[in-house]
Amino acid sequence: MALSKTTGIARKEESPLSDGDYGMVRAVSWKQVVFLALGAPALVLFNMGGISSIIGTAAPLAWGLSVIISVLQCFVYTEIAGMHPSKTGGMSVYGATAWMRHSPLVGVVSPWAHWVAWIPILPIGVALASGYLMSVFLPADSPIVLWQLTLLDLNFIQEGLVLRINLQFIIALVIMVIVVGIQVSGVTSTAIVQIALALGGILPLVFIVVVPVLLGNVNLDNFNPFVPLSGSWDFNGFHLLLGAMFLAAWADYGCETSACYMCEMKKPRDATKAVLASGVISIVLYILVPTVFQGCLGTEYMLRPDINAGTGVGLALATMVTDSPLFLRIVVVMLMFTLVLGAMTAMADTARTMCQGGQDGIFPKFLGKTNKNHAPNRATWFNFCVNLVLLMFNDCLFLLALTCLNYVLCHFIVLTGAVLHRIDNPDVPRPYKAPNFFMGLGLLFAFFNMFLIGAGANIWGSYVLPIGLGIAMLGIPLFLYRHYKTDKGTFPDSMYQDLILPGQTEPSPVRAKKLPWVFLAGGLACLAAGYLVFYVLF
Repeated sequence: MALSKTTGIARKEESPLSDGDYGMVRAVSWKQVVFLALGAPALVLFNMGGISSIIGTAAPLAWGLSVIISVLQCFVYTEIAGMHPSKTGGMSVYGATAWMRHSPLVGVVSPWAHWVAWIPILPIGVALASGYLMSVFLPADSPIVLWQLTLLDLNFIQEGLVLRINLQFIIALVIMVIVVGIQVSGVTSTAIVQIALALGGILPLVFIVVVPVLLGNVNLDNFNPFVPLSGSWDFNGFHLLLGAMFLAAWADYGCETSACYMCEMKKPRDATKAVLASGVISIVLYILVPTVFQGCLGTEYMLRPDINAGTGVGLALATMVTDSPLFLRIVVVMLMFTLVLGAMTAMADTARTMCQGGQDGIFPKFLGKTNKNHAPNRATWFNFCVNLVLLMFNDCLFLLALTCLNYVLCHFIVLTGAVLHRIDNPDVPRPYKAPNFFMGLGLLFAFFNMFLIGAGANIWGSYVLPIGLGIAMLGIPLFLYRHYKTDKGTFPDSMYQDLILPGQTEPSPVRAKKLPWVFLAGGLACLAAGYLVFYVLF
């Protein structure tokens, strides 16, 4: 063990692989990675109804602004992804390496919040997929559909919130087990399945969007007046737009997912292509799908409870192109594949974040192991256990809002971390270096994201902001136990291995002395401003 004279960080010398760990292999191309990340655009099906329920005809504006921000942020993520060719886990891990050298307690929030943000996508995705199946094969008033066993009443957190077991839970559990089984078989097998699901799910989604446009079924009157449900673009209307953008970020910002496969790509320099290609696909789907949906069905239809909850979205989309009962069932089943695609993307992403955190000294050590298929099997099965509990929740939107807060918070840490990387690690090779303009935009978006949390979170429940921030902090004691109890105050070599230049034994000295604290203070000020303006002062 040696103490760095330049960084002040204690480093523990150890092999990156230990007994029973097979490591990860470079087995997929950038095109395969795009398919692996296609589950992100599929997330539009998750919260499209919920967003329409608060903003109405102006929903496409919220989606459009949010996805544009997402794609512009991707230029920054592409740069820092290229700096970490040996790491998996995505942009949250890359942001953590920047902040860890200044404040480990801030740095650890990045991968933890990222994991919190993506972990419920699997249970929500398979639950909605289960709901799709039930909607076309079983009557809504069937006794087996209505049966429910309530395990825990959580009304003290959110009205109507319970943990329950029902038919939807049972079907979803079966799908979830299948997803996990595919994930632990390795990244190549996962990519093959993802490609099949994308062809079976994303292409029909594109078809559903294009056909109504070609047939002239998009009624522009359904966007008139183009105002939030408050009735005008006044203070309340603008607040609703921010609330809609806040929840849309949970899906829109997901095009960064392709970066989490960096150490499994045959050519890491191709990460740029994967990230930007995912961004382009996201722009198309995130704008077109909600717009055509709104244009065909209208606001009144969008406000239906089953659309708001997400369970009725599949059948509604199918009715936009056909009234044939047989074809309806076929389309809904294909859209179910889209949801499973999103769930698989989330499982792969969260498992790799946990796995890298286990290797870097952030999360419990056992999570950093991989199996003979070079898959993060321990992290995957750990996520399955967590998802089993989340699958019992009956309110998807409440879960989405809590996790969305963590996701947007993670983006703040990563975007500011990219600037810190520029200052602290200017000589680390970058296959792609973002123009300063995009780096500046990224920093601007970092502070806007914090404002968005303060302004938009509590629209989805009066306790979303405090509970969400509390959940974000839960990763800190987990890290402290790992760091001081397991690792005795040291970091494994894998933490900074990508930042060490040839001929050196440790990263370059930190140069951004007070700047991280300026970023942190500015971010907290933006969050507080968003909350005070919309909930306290006016």
